[in-house]
Amino acid sequence: MDKEPTPGYSRELVSVDLAEKDYEDFNNDVFNVKQKTYLDFFELNCEEDPDRPFLGERKPDSEGKFGPYEWTTFAQTRTICQALARGMYARELANKQEGDGRTWSFTGIWSKNRMEWLQTHIANMYNNYTTIGFFDSMGVESVDFIVK
Repeated sequence: MDKEPTPGYSRELVSVDLAEKDYEDFNNDVFNVKQKTYLDFFELNCEEDPDRPFLGERKPDSEGKFGPYEWTTFAQTRTICQALARGMYARELANKQEGDGRTWSFTGIWSKNRMEWLQTHIANMYNNYTTIGFFDSMGVESVDFIVK
């Protein structure tokens, strides 16, 4: 809502060509899917196509040239994420805060955009932790505010 409309888009970045009834239907489950969260869809893909490539990276050789992508499958990624989730839970790595009548669990990730970031984020979802993203471009004051 903090952005002025641009041609073809509303302030919420929803296409102005989308009929209001379609927008309401989307919120009313017109697609009739059981999956409601990113974790639900991730699990669906793990079950339906466990061997399909999901996350990949290109590693540099000794000369600094990047080779082809090396992929982890949905099943491999799930194994990594669930193990990470168990470790994070056992080590009590979430910061717990009371608010709005419940206990919230937060974990921060300060990393470049890479597959380990998403693996940690998925692990947080398994534990019902809220991910707080930290980035190199954030100023010291912003980081300090978030951490406090």
